[in-house]
Amino acid sequence: MKIWSFIKDNIYARNILLAVLIVFLIMFCLKWWLNVYTHHGEAVIVPDVRGLKIEQAVSFFEKNNLRFEVVDSVYNKTSAPGTIVETIPAAGTKVKKNRNIYVTINAYSAQTGITPEFKDQSLRQAIANLNAVGFKNVQIKYVPGAYRDLVIGLGYRGREVNPGERLRLDSQFVLLVSDGAQSTDELNEDSINHPETTDSSVDDSWFH
Repeated sequence: MKIWSFIKDNIYARNILLAVLIVFLIMFCLKWWLNVYTHHGEAVIVPDVRGLKIEQAVSFFEKNNLRFEVVDSVYNKTSAPGTIVETIPAAGTKVKKNRNIYVTINAYSAQTGITPEFKDQSLRQAIANLNAVGFKNVQIKYVPGAYRDLVIGLGYRGREVNPGERLRLDSQFVLLVSDGAQSTDELNEDSINHPETTDSSVDDSWFH
């Protein structure tokens, strides 16, 4: 009782107690608001919709109070065209309600790209140019030539590829590269005896 009498009679004590109560009330309200805003304790499981088409997967997302967005497409021979191949977050992950799920679908046809310049470039530069377009499946084959790691040609299915051709990105290429074993004197002699044979010419047999 003495404490309450002290607080009642002392204006400083009343102000301190009031300030403490206000801070406590603010913290309580803030915690309550954050729980509501972040749906604290309310988690749903990302459904496994791989192998389904978008129109088939819609009901699964809606049932779990989730939204989705198609953000990418890939080409996979083993999956049916137009079906979902991946979700981010992955299936089985616990997420908040109304979370946006990012979906990757299988393209109906393989993606293509235009072959860049590669002839008479260094091996590193040619590989970088091909990879930049999206051609990742590139094998290297060394052939006789005067300049080490100089690109002579590019092969695809037994034929020579020229810059500017549009091909599938999953195509398998053979990059012909000079081994540097042939001296410049031998190269000049070959050019005189066989004008059609130079470092930049391509022998079709090299592609096989």
